[in-house]
Amino acid sequence: MRGFDLVVAADGAQSTVRKQLGLDDGVKRRRFGVRAHFRLADSKAQVPWVEVFIGNKIEIYATPLPNREISVALLSEVGTFRGNTGAEFLSLCRSRSLLWLIASKGQSR
Repeated sequence: MRGFDLVVAADGAQSTVRKQLGLDDGVKRRRFGVRAHFRLADSKAQVPWVEVFIGNKIEIYATPLPNREISVALLSEVGTFRGNTGAEFLSLCRSRSLLWLIASKGQSR
């Protein structure tokens, strides 16, 4: 097989491509997700693309929706949060420069 500088295997959590390339570390991870919709602040322009934020054991996806709304989803390994998951989720949204404007000035629904 020919070598590559970058391989993207976007075929899911049980990636066949990752396994075939020998990139699977064999560790089974349990994950959970939380999501919320926010109305954008009046001063915030809506971007037409999905924004992805990667952190230590977390991923946050911000997806534009119609009517100046945005869907924010968090994926994390089980056990990452010990307290109120909803409050910690909103805190994470506020900690990202882009999402802070949405969460602090926009309306959650």
